[in-house]
Amino acid sequence: MKFIEKLKSKFSSNSNDKNLVKKLNKDQKSALDRFDKNIPLVLDLDECLLKTDFLYESLFSYVKSNPFRLFNAMSWYFNGDKIRLKKELEQIVEYDVDLYPQNDEVVELAKLEVKKGRKVHLATASNITFAKKIAKRFSFISNIHATDKKINLKAINKANELQQQYPDGFIYAGDSKADLVVWEKAKGIVSVRAKKSTIAKIKQDRTPDIIIDKQYSTFKTIRKALRVHQWAKNVLVFVPLFLSGTFTSPANWLLAIIGFFALSMLASATYVINDLWDLEDDRAHWSKRFRPLASGNLSLSFGIILAFMAFIIAFALSLFLPIMAQLLMLLYLITTLLYSFFLKKQAIVDVVTIAALFVLRVAFGAYVISVYQSSWLLVFAMALFLSLSFAKRTVEVQKLAEHKKDKASGRGYQAGDANILMMLGAASGMSSVIVMVMYIFNDAFNAQFYSAPFILWAFPFILLIWVCHIWITCARGELNDDPVIFALRDSKSLALASMLPVVFILSWASKPWFTALGI
Repeated sequence: MKFIEKLKSKFSSNSNDKNLVKKLNKDQKSALDRFDKNIPLVLDLDECLLKTDFLYESLFSYVKSNPFRLFNAMSWYFNGDKIRLKKELEQIVEYDVDLYPQNDEVVELAKLEVKKGRKVHLATASNITFAKKIAKRFSFISNIHATDKKINLKAINKANELQQQYPDGFIYAGDSKADLVVWEKAKGIVSVRAKKSTIAKIKQDRTPDIIIDKQYSTFKTIRKALRVHQWAKNVLVFVPLFLSGTFTSPANWLLAIIGFFALSMLASATYVINDLWDLEDDRAHWSKRFRPLASGNLSLSFGIILAFMAFIIAFALSLFLPIMAQLLMLLYLITTLLYSFFLKKQAIVDVVTIAALFVLRVAFGAYVISVYQSSWLLVFAMALFLSLSFAKRTVEVQKLAEHKKDKASGRGYQAGDANILMMLGAASGMSSVIVMVMYIFNDAFNAQFYSAPFILWAFPFILLIWVCHIWITCARGELNDDPVIFALRDSKSLALASMLPVVFILSWASKPWFTALGI
């Protein structure tokens, strides 16, 4: 039972971050009381008040729609340094300041100090226009210092500006090495999610008044960004190994394992790219806003590096695989990117594409070990995963009404589409049961390695029960966003799944037992 509970927890798509209320502790709340109330608290913006950097956000938004725009950005930078680049991006890029993730502890600190009678100001290297929009979002900000036509307000420029404006002193909340020179001239120091090396340099001079650390594990956050729990879907790579009867070959097992990790790393890379591409939509979503990139727990620059590294690992592993398996990985990559950029916005087309990607996993597994794969099995996989894809979309559409939305952000569905999606999904699920019967009748009974193939008839009955269970759960509104991950946490699904290997082993090796019993 403990193993099952641990499995449920591991594959849960509900991040604990959703329920984590980030608050200051008692000492942090009173740490600034020793300073006179006339000394203002000055907040840095990027990676401090906000958990992201507007320059990187706007640059990525500008370039992603047309990669050649990068040359325009480079031209602005080299012809007018960062001041012009920030100004041009702010004027061109469309953005919603309310969607940018905030640092809860910094916001709490600012509101608390305002209640105590202290002024809270903003000092940022971001463009002045963007800073003004941010000030409207956070009502506690009473004054703004930002980059304008004359000066890039960063490092020594920011330090001099604040020292000139507040000769009696100021308390500064920052996050990076560039803020060290500002902290040198500040009376009070608030460190926000700064690196250990930066904090160590601060402590060479004096102890920070408040240290706000990140309240999450970097390793776990990276794991979530790579969606390691989604690797469970790639277990399909091993299906041809068993159904071809070659599972007794150590060489085939090695190839299948390499193929599993190669495809998993490739999928993880595309997940990160998808999250980078969908930042705005994810931040407006009731659950996707907690993803590492959307929430600001991972920076955009780190996300790009992470995707690149995952691609490199996937490519390196693919070199050990047959050429056809490598080509299918390329097809998987192209299809996934097309889905992320275009196809997911098209109703029905998106669902068919997701199901096709599952079929690719099965076909990939066959090419990895160079065995023939039944057409019936591929059609079965298409029907089953089409049903599950419809279930996923049905859940999303059902939740539109709960959140008082008429249309899914970045999708092609409306709140009234739930019933038709449910009908299509249930029909696809029933079709998968029929196709499995045809597979057993036409292919499995002709396979030489089954000693008692009639036992395989248990498969369609188990599948029928599970498909019905999934759709009843979906109709009741109890299904998770992802039915595959739901199945890995659901007791009934796990119980049914545990029967499958038993049925397979009995069909493969039980003939001697039946012979001994005279059956």
